[in-house]
Amino acid sequence: MAENIDKVKYDVNDSEKLNDLTCEQTDTLGNLKKEEKKESNLNLDELTDEYHYLKSGEYTSEIFKVVVHNIPDKISFGRFRETVIKVLGFTPHKTKYHKNQDYAFLALKNEEERQVALEKLNNFKWKNKVLTVKKAAPSGDPLVIERKRKAADASRDSSSKKSKVDEDEISFDERIFHVVCPYWNYTYEEQIKLKEKNITDIIKKLTKSLKNDKNVDCSWLPSKENLCLEILPIIKSPVTSHYRNKVEFTIGKGPDGVDNMVGFRLGSYKAGSLIIVEPTKCANCSCEAIAIAKDFSEFLRTLPYSSFCVSTHVGLWQQLTVRTSSSSDIMAIIQLNPQAICKKEEYDELILKLRKHFTGEFRSVKVTSLYISSSSQKNNNIDTFKLIYGSEHITESLLGLNFRISVDAFFQVNKPAAEILYKTISEWCETSLNDALILDLCCGTGTIGICIAKNKRLPVVGIEICIQAVQDANFNSAANGVTNAKFICGAAEKVLHNEINRINAKNIIAIVDPPRAGLHKDVLKCLRSCAAIKKIIFVSCSPKQAADNLIFLCQKQSKRRAGKPFKTKRAVPIDLFPMTPHCELIVELERVNDTSSINKLQNPTPTNDSKVKSDLGNDKIPAGMNADNAVSVSMELNVLECGVSEEIKTCSIINTVV
Repeated sequence: MAENIDKVKYDVNDSEKLNDLTCEQTDTLGNLKKEEKKESNLNLDELTDEYHYLKSGEYTSEIFKVVVHNIPDKISFGRFRETVIKVLGFTPHKTKYHKNQDYAFLALKNEEERQVALEKLNNFKWKNKVLTVKKAAPSGDPLVIERKRKAADASRDSSSKKSKVDEDEISFDERIFHVVCPYWNYTYEEQIKLKEKNITDIIKKLTKSLKNDKNVDCSWLPSKENLCLEILPIIKSPVTSHYRNKVEFTIGKGPDGVDNMVGFRLGSYKAGSLIIVEPTKCANCSCEAIAIAKDFSEFLRTLPYSSFCVSTHVGLWQQLTVRTSSSSDIMAIIQLNPQAICKKEEYDELILKLRKHFTGEFRSVKVTSLYISSSSQKNNNIDTFKLIYGSEHITESLLGLNFRISVDAFFQVNKPAAEILYKTISEWCETSLNDALILDLCCGTGTIGICIAKNKRLPVVGIEICIQAVQDANFNSAANGVTNAKFICGAAEKVLHNEINRINAKNIIAIVDPPRAGLHKDVLKCLRSCAAIKKIIFVSCSPKQAADNLIFLCQKQSKRRAGKPFKTKRAVPIDLFPMTPHCELIVELERVNDTSSINKLQNPTPTNDSKVKSDLGNDKIPAGMNADNAVSVSMELNVLECGVSEEIKTCSIINTVV
């Protein structure tokens, strides 16, 4: 729920979409010698020629590629891409560029677009540089390149390399543990200690980055040996096994070359692995998901269709997703390659067989919803979903409320731990201000916002890009009797500014729960420029990647960073992912402007109360506030954002001081 300013992978063909489970893993095992011996169903070219795909006759943008040289220093990926689009008048098919490099690759859709790029970008003046553009050669297939690398490694003196794990001596079941649940062999207490250390290391690095950043006013930062925020003790997950309510299984060839294995890949396509291992002993998957995967694998072997090959783009079966809930709802989503079946009659017959398999009378685990998803990974098209059986949604309860979840809507994978997460966020939204409003960005099905609106009685506005999730959020709000929450569909960076102007709130607490990659730069700019946002609750499933977002929010005001900066206050890790290195992190930030200015005026020059009253007017000093406080208020008015009436400014500051 990771927009990431992605440094788009410039592979031959888009590599397979990493499944939801392995997105949370960082450990993959290295040299899979046995598996490579099993991957023998490809022809010689596919095994040894890294440019074999150019001979297949299939479309590839690799043959319409250019390289751009002499790019100015310190140009971000986002800025480079925006400039290219502006100059060309269209969006390149792919872009490969890393910050601080002086070159980039562009893959265009056809020869006509490539000629436009050569003409318009060559000799283009950018800052103090002049770009040069030339045609570029296609890239090799990463899978073949990795095979060659491994073969070269194997031919070297093996004594110079000592593997940490002798993979030939351990079972495939144990190997998959290292990929899917890397902490499987640690006690839970050991896992917690490792995660606490990891979070502390990340915050230490963040603190160092803030202190070394010339754009950060370090006056609010603690002394040299301290961290930039208070880290509260990690909150443990109530459950440590079989907790995942969503699992995405890949379909492919097993260790023995048997096709249509439903499970997890031992490594990524780019890392040179296509082997699928069944998930029988993966203890973080739900028991229902494991059972469905096993049954489905056996069923597929009775049908005359092969699994989809990411190298050749041939085959039908791509992926099986299983979503479960505590209310016993089970949703299965089967992802197919739409080019594999051309005849409608054949397709309709297959749908009937699938429906019968998943709903059969003697089926041990029956689904309540069954979807077919069509996706062309080659062209990276958006998935389309077709319901072929049962309900359109599944239902989950959370903190006494019921939530409807659509097929592609985000929902936390560990429900018991998610309840702790949302309760903590709700507590951190406590405020004494009567006119406070909660802004819930990347709100998904509305779980956070609805819980706060119901229990804290605060008005909530949620923004989410997935239209089905927004429909679910508004439905969930009404179904739970919540009348003080509203949810809007759109990219946050496009609708946030107008929505903030429309609601005209004076005290906003923004909750951001972005995808793994973090917040879009335009969202960050909007959060800063809106003076009414006094506090941000930043929820991150990847704290290391969130660091850049946090630094931007803390940097000093400038033309590029409108609005007063924020400062980090406290953070708490919550373990939503037992058996993995990952956990959720909540970070609280608040505006520097009001409190920092007041702190600087804690010891002002002694002032005569009667003089202050005559200058400000008796009605300007509330009961309980002395003249010195009132001077702070008066001085504070001079540093507030423009465009707000003096009356509102006074009220806002008085509320803050009190």
